[in-house]
Amino acid sequence: EVARVLDVSRNPYFRDAQLRLFVGYRDGEAVARTSIVIDRKFEEKYHKRTAFFGFFECIDDADVAARLFSEAEAFCMDQGAGDIEGPFSPNHYSELGVLLNGFDRSPAFFQAYNPPHYVNILQAVGFEECHRVFTARSENIAGYLEQRYGPPCEAAPPYGFTVDHLNLANL
Repeated sequence: EVARVLDVSRNPYFRDAQLRLFVGYRDGEAVARTSIVIDRKFEEKYHKRTAFFGFFECIDDADVAARLFSEAEAFCMDQGAGDIEGPFSPNHYSELGVLLNGFDRSPAFFQAYNPPHYVNILQAVGFEECHRVFTARSENIAGYLEQRYGPPCEAAPPYGFTVDHLNLANL
């Protein structure tokens, strides 16, 4: 799936964005990776050339991450990007950020899920938190929606379709 998303010939996002992939090796084994994206539409809108990193993976070794980001930073500077932000995988509308807590829970769609050491590694190489995003899990989403918005409307379903609550036991 990641290879498909990062295929610049198939993903229309890359019509207006430049992609560069970095992989760090130790003794012939991949130990770190990241992507760098420079989005021309972002630059046009915000009048600022910014690079975005994503798809970050790294063993628990800040020196490995430092070497990886040193190469990525040199590329960004060569491209005229003054800042690096992320992680965005591959952009603001996809998986973003790093998980800070909740490591005892299973991964969820479109949510970051990383080892706990990523936060320390990213801080060690110079990144700092600029925004915190909160997500929550509800085991009773139907009850939550009814409490927040009231009971479901009994009107005739549009276009002959109905919407039912997801029942995981009856897939």
